[in-house]
This record gives sequence, structure tokens and C-alpha cells, in this order.
Amino acid sequence: MNSLICQLVRRALHAAALTGIAVCLMAIDSVGQEPEVELAWDDQPVVRFRKSMFQGVILSGGYVSDAGDNALSIADYKVSARLAVPLGSFQNLLVLTPSFRQYFVNAGDAIDVPDRLYETGVSLFTRYQWKPGLSILAMVSPQLRTDFETEDASWRLSGFGVIAWEWIPEVLTVSFGAAYLGRDDLPVLPAVGLDWRPNADWRLELMFPRPRLMRRIAKNGPLSETWAYASIAPGGNTFNVRRSDGRDDELTLGDIRTMLGVEQIRDGGRGWFAELGLAFARTIEYESGDEYDFDAGMFANVGVTF
Repeated sequence: MNSLICQLVRRALHAAALTGIAVCLMAIDSVGQEPEVELAWDDQPVVRFRKSMFQGVILSGGYVSDAGDNALSIADYKVSARLAVPLGSFQNLLVLTPSFRQYFVNAGDAIDVPDRLYETGVSLFTRYQWKPGLSILAMVSPQLRTDFETEDASWRLSGFGVIAWEWIPEVLTVSFGAAYLGRDDLPVLPAVGLDWRPNADWRLELMFPRPRLMRRIAKNGPLSETWAYASIAPGGNTFNVRRSDGRDDELTLGDIRTMLGVEQIRDGGRGWFAELGLAFARTIEYESGDEYDFDAGMFANVGVTF
């Protein structure tokens, strides 16, 4: 009888832990602690998710160019939506992000490259809380990358798998895993990094593929917060295309980008960002062997989430 009662109690506590986390954090514990003091307005966190399946629509665009003799300019726009599905609890989520992106490429008449490229597909991201302080994060993204002229199969797969360990709660998280980019020039890379938050105003994200040093420059209570950041990241992708002579080939656009940016995060995950920087090591490379190098260029990116 005692064993049965203990099992029932354990199951009840487990269910309560999954469904009543917020209530438990506000309660007085068994050793007589006082209830948590309500945070001041400026200290209240901005909620980055909405309590619904629909998480928002993201519109973004960018342009990179240079004024040298060996010039290459690329403009793009992207439209995506974000949907979130709880897998038993809000600690475990499946996030789906369908997207469409179009590139406008201008490399001059002397270089054989399509003037329109497309990238469309869906990303599936999940976060599983394995145990306190230890999470598993994974993403898989099947995409169609093409000029819509080639007859070759243009589906490509990218993704990553990472284990994240909160070494020091709310201060330092370390992670390790691997990332598959679905690119000919950068196929598989290790995904090892850390997320360090020494205080509320500074954050260092040493995470591939986009490490960032961030400084919070404004906060309006739980309504919004604004961050400035510096970052470096690889740019470009691989596409299946039709050459001007009728051959089907694989085209890789590549560069490395250093940037300064500003991002505002608003209640419910809304917000905007703007970036300005320098793109260097710019190349166009075909699987058949043709390769072109270009001068460094300035670039700008902007985006908004509704």
C-alpha cells in the first residue's frame, strides 16, 4: 500500500512540474522563503514568444556591391513565417519556418552566371529539455536552391544537432555538435561554442556560424529592448543552375561578412534589425571548375518581424 501511494505521489508531482512551472516559481517553498519580489519595470524581461501557434511573419532584404573594376552585386529579399507547436510542454517545442528567398545577381556580361536565383523550403527546429540545465537542439532544413531553369534535382538539405549545457545558470552555456550546410565549399563543420552573459547589458555568443558580441543600449521594461552588436559570418550558398551553353551545373556563391548591427526585440517576438558591413573573399565557383574572384564590397541588411 505504501509503495502504491508513493508511486501516485511521484506521478502527481511530475505532472505538476510540467504544467505548473510558473506557479511553482512564485510560491513559498518548504523552508519558509518569502515570495519573490515583483521586478521593477526596467528589469522585467521581454517575452520573445506568443502564446499561440502563429509566431509571426519575417520580411528581410539586403544588398552587397563594390565599385571596383572586378564588380559583383547581389540583392535579395526573403519572406518567411514562424509556427510553434508544443511537444507536451513549452519546454519542448517544434518550430516550423517556411520561407522563400530570391537573389538578383549582376556580375557583368563577361561572367556566366544566372541573374535570378531562388531558395525556398522549410526549417524544422526542436528543443528538448533532457534534464535540468541540459538541452538538445536540432534543426533540419530541406530547401530547393535553383534558377528554375535547370533539369537537375535541386533539393538540398542542411541542419545541425547540438547539446547545450547551462554550466552557470543564466550566465554561461556551452554547446557542442555538428552543422551540415548543404554547400559544396563548406559541407560539414563542428558546432562548438558558448553563450556568456556576464550581466544584463552584455552578451557574447561564440556560436557558429554567426558569433556575436552584443551590448544592450536601450530597454523599455517588458515591452522592448534594443541591442547593438558586432559579428562575422560566412555568406552565400550552393544552387543548381543552367549555364548559358545549356549545361547543368552547381554554382556556389561565397563570401565572409563582418558587420555592425542594431536589433530591437519587442513583446511577442516582434521587432526589427539593420546591419552594415564589409564582404570579402567573394567568389563564384562552378562544380565543373570555373571560378571567379571579386573585390571586397559593402553590404547592408534590414528586416522586420510582425
